[in-house]
Amino acid sequence: MSIEPRTLCIMTSNYTKGVSFSPDAASMEALKASLHLPDDVDWSNLDCCSWEGVKYDEHNIDTTLHISNCVISGRLPPEIKNLQSLTNFEVVDTQITSIVHVSFTRLKSLRVVNLTNNLLQGPTPEFNASLQVDMRVGTNSFCLASPGVFCDPRVSVLLSVIADFGYLIIFTSVWKGNDPCLALWLGIECSPDGNIKDVALVSMHLTGSISPRFADMTSLSVIDLSRNRLSVSIPLELTTLKNLNILRDSTDGFGDHNIIRRGSFGSIYKGRLPNGVEVAVKRMHQSIVSGKGIKEFRDELSRHLFHWNEEELDPLEWSRRLAIALDVARGVKYLHRMTKKRFHEV
Repeated sequence: MSIEPRTLCIMTSNYTKGVSFSPDAASMEALKASLHLPDDVDWSNLDCCSWEGVKYDEHNIDTTLHISNCVISGRLPPEIKNLQSLTNFEVVDTQITSIVHVSFTRLKSLRVVNLTNNLLQGPTPEFNASLQVDMRVGTNSFCLASPGVFCDPRVSVLLSVIADFGYLIIFTSVWKGNDPCLALWLGIECSPDGNIKDVALVSMHLTGSISPRFADMTSLSVIDLSRNRLSVSIPLELTTLKNLNILRDSTDGFGDHNIIRRGSFGSIYKGRLPNGVEVAVKRMHQSIVSGKGIKEFRDELSRHLFHWNEEELDPLEWSRRLAIALDVARGVKYLHRMTKKRFHEV
């Protein structure tokens, strides 16, 4: 049973009132949430057929979504693949980024598509030959001009990484083409054999989370995302990168023979950096990154700082507390400002 085009509007109105029984409803809400609309574009009405750019033609049984404004930015969410009653999709002259998901190109209701002059990335989408398609070459930031041809695997992985940052506009101008090594992409450094070894995206106002897809770049030795506004959670997948951490090499792969001391939260290893400097490295147990481990750590810290009397412990003198705080601050300052090598261990 097919869904009539008018259903998109009716179902969206019901969806906003708490009745979600149409894929179109959720998809329109996802699109609205993914775009940055200027004040003069009003998509606040419960009936999306009143939204600017949404048109329903009862005579021709068409539903058109037309977005054309040079200040509209954001991304096309994967959910647009569920717009089962959409016939005409026109995104023209915008700053919308992201890739066009293959599942959307297979939407059976589509008859007309126009994607000219945006900032879309990834492979050039390939639509059914029966569709009327306007997508002039060179008017987006696709990796290749030929529709349906996959990007280089390195490009695909990097685009997946920035998906978790929200596909910022800057990447459409500094990451062009289908070879991140040959084209000297901003923040990307490659080895002579063409593998990505460094990703340094510093002070780029990144938000969102750190993608586990970093782990797909198996030759990575440096990930520098300092001075951004990212979630502090580091995916466990990154611990599989054998070349990422210089501390791993300096301690002979965290070999047992280099253990100085074992503790309830981890072990301390002796090591030697390439420049000959001897270091002590504490490697936290994997369980510590879980909520249980963090809670135990906080409880232990709280015992010595706040509940020493009830626990019958000797209180830490304020001079000792100040010394600890200053040492931590100096260490953080060194890692972020003074050293040229940045390293982390989960």
